[in-house]
Amino acid sequence: MNSINNTLKDGLKNTIYIVLSQGLYLALSIITSFLLPRFLGVTEYGYWQIYLFYSSYVGFCHMGFIDGIYLRYGHNNYEELPYDIFRSSLRVFAIILLIITGISNIFVLFELDPDKKFALIAVNISIIIVCLRTYFTYILQFTNQIKRYSITTVLNRLIFAVLVITMFIFKIDRFEYVIIFDLLARFSILMLSAYWCKDIIFGKGRGGKKGIQEVWINIKVGINLMLANIMGMLITGIGRFMVERSMSVDEFGLYSFANTATQLVLTFINAISLVIYPMLKRMDEKEIPRFYNRINTMLCAIIFISLLLYFLIYLIVLCFLPDYSPILNYLYILFPIVIANGKISIVINTYYKALREEKAMFKANLACVLLFMGLAVPTFYFYKSVKLLSICTLLAMLVLCYASEIYLKNKMKLNNFSNIAEELLLVLGFLVFTNLKPLWLSFIGYSIILCVYLLKNRHEVGYYLVKIIGLFRSKEI
Repeated sequence: MNSINNTLKDGLKNTIYIVLSQGLYLALSIITSFLLPRFLGVTEYGYWQIYLFYSSYVGFCHMGFIDGIYLRYGHNNYEELPYDIFRSSLRVFAIILLIITGISNIFVLFELDPDKKFALIAVNISIIIVCLRTYFTYILQFTNQIKRYSITTVLNRLIFAVLVITMFIFKIDRFEYVIIFDLLARFSILMLSAYWCKDIIFGKGRGGKKGIQEVWINIKVGINLMLANIMGMLITGIGRFMVERSMSVDEFGLYSFANTATQLVLTFINAISLVIYPMLKRMDEKEIPRFYNRINTMLCAIIFISLLLYFLIYLIVLCFLPDYSPILNYLYILFPIVIANGKISIVINTYYKALREEKAMFKANLACVLLFMGLAVPTFYFYKSVKLLSICTLLAMLVLCYASEIYLKNKMKLNNFSNIAEELLLVLGFLVFTNLKPLWLSFIGYSIILCVYLLKNRHEVGYYLVKIIGLFRSKEI
């Protein structure tokens, strides 16, 4: 019991570091996310979003190698890692990334739009930077070096924000500079995280053969998790890809900005998941299920409260970004995706990994991608409606979230499903009230049903808040 208490205590302390750092990260993201579209204009912002969209997938060029390390060594402290094996496998991994980058650059040469070609070349450059940075930051994360991980998260956004603000001061309004600044920020964080993990870079390895074997083992272990993550991203990614390929750069920029607005909320929420997985990996497997409802209840309260940011973002767009006002026709549909995404990232995927159910996770994500495509492709083909595309995305994400929750609860023999009905009713209430005019009436309506939800769960939420505070004052849970 004491070991569980210590694990929870460390996890909760790490959560505080993460929340504080992500709060600063969120503040910096708001600055850049709302200044960039205003300063660049719709078209230039569209090319910047093309770069961001495709670069969000380059992390999967590791083919499951990093996920395999995450799963195999997630219970280890940094000092317990086999440095010599890590050195050999890292060198092989770096060579693989160089080959992938070279091949992908050949395909970019066929792009006719020079601005889009620049964006795609930058995406290819980011392959090595992003994959190696992810490698080192994952190690910092699962070895419980949360302070250092938090620093890399904030510093990346801080460097980018400073460079972008400098660009504003000198009145440079070209997207190419924004992309270059983003690459510089990412490269800086790669250097810092590599320095902190220098023990697994410099020194004697185990030879090329052992390095290849280790890479292959990690890929085999991690490929299902990587594919599951890809499938999860494709539910929202395919929609953006269809808009990018079928509509103008301006329309893609608008749709991407709407997604960016919701991602600001999700970034903060997802941060909490970074400390949950290492915490669960250090628990006895029999203890994991009893913490499911606790984590779910607390985080759902946070997620539903975070939806109040919709009203702030609505006002910001209306008052300061009039060129982007068309997104207000469907922004309220995209926002509830935060609920599904947040639960999937924080609770569902974390438990899939902790229970080593990566194959089930992949199957669930694949099924929902197929469901989304079955709904979205014909709908978008006939109507070319971003609003209908948003509805299809929301439906697919809700199905994935709650079908996965039912599966995991059955797996852990948890028979309480009443929270699912409550959460879906709250989602429906948000959609209904955000359609009311004026905006203050929508805000009051959603606030009322949110208060009802929080009051209904006040004993459970309050109980765990007291316990969380108590963990820092005593050894009892």
